[in-house]
Amino acid sequence: MYHFRFTPENKLRYTQNIMYLLKVSERPVIPMAEEIVETSTLGDGTTSYRHTGVYQDRKIPIKCNFVLNSKKEYLDRIYKIQQYFNGNKGILELTSDDREHYWKVKNVTFDMDSRDFGRGSEFTITFICEPYRYVNKYSIPYDIVSGKKVELANYYETAYPIYRLYNTSMNAKNITINCNGNNFTITNPFNGTSDISYVEINTENSYMKTYYKNGTYKYDTLKTSGSFDGLKFNYGSNNVLITTDIGAIRAEIIRNYREK
Repeated sequence: MYHFRFTPENKLRYTQNIMYLLKVSERPVIPMAEEIVETSTLGDGTTSYRHTGVYQDRKIPIKCNFVLNSKKEYLDRIYKIQQYFNGNKGILELTSDDREHYWKVKNVTFDMDSRDFGRGSEFTITFICEPYRYVNKYSIPYDIVSGKKVELANYYETAYPIYRLYNTSMNAKNITINCNGNNFTITNPFNGTSDISYVEINTENSYMKTYYKNGTYKYDTLKTSGSFDGLKFNYGSNNVLITTDIGAIRAEIIRNYREK
């Protein structure tokens, strides 16, 4: 039997994995990556094509079903399934076919194909994903310590990593990440308090979050200099050096290596 796994972004909302509530009817077909190509008509009537290098989101439809014995069970199950999937973001893993990759899901739609009210239903769950598939083994954080340069090889597409800077020197006034000669500096990242666990820099979506030891977080507007884009990993060798003005800090990099 075919299996997949979907982990919602806000997984704290869900106290159980409900994948056992449905069965997959057909093995999904994964579409090829499709580049956005702009066209224009020239004065002589010919068509010009411009390759943008930007790829469209991929839609991965998965046909599912379930069969039950009562109307009450039916209504309860269809509600749980719709709540779990519809409109959510998260991570999709096609565990039966490809355990080495995962997909970043931007939205999920739920379409009822047919139903035998009180007995069962056939439906399609469509995952709208980013155009790239991500390499599982590079989703594990890579530990580094400030003051020590590391060299990280990337033999995939250009990657936009996540950096996590841990509050092991709360009085640090400046932390600088140097990636391939590009400096990104954060001023007063921990605000002199021990309440902060770490600061996260998401270069893919160009935002920062501060995570607190009580389990909460907030999107932050810390004073910075430098470009998020300067922290990306190009194909080949990438050098990273993190420095701070006071003490040493521990850091993690989630490399987010990806391929079409």
